[in-house]
Amino acid sequence: MNDQNKGNCLHCHTSDGNALGTTGQIVNNGLQWYELNEGMDVGLAAVTGNQEDLGKFKIPSLRNLLFTAPYMHDGRFATLEEVLDFYSEQVVDAP
Repeated sequence: MNDQNKGNCLHCHTSDGNALGTTGQIVNNGLQWYELNEGMDVGLAAVTGNQEDLGKFKIPSLRNLLFTAPYMHDGRFATLEEVLDFYSEQVVDAP
């Protein structure tokens, strides 16, 4: 997990020394912004009503990761490879 060559995992998930593998923060997870405005789950903004919270979700634990598919808050990825591909190549910066 400490290899930053693919996915930049350590920006949100802590090192192997942390049993849960999460910082516990609520952050934007890189979904395309236009999707969030087309009826997709808006994340924390649904609770706060704050436009700045659109697309923010709690960083999940990596504990038992192999047994928790599908992945992402909405289950859009069936495999860990798909998750790594997304975070390596498809992340969209939010405003």
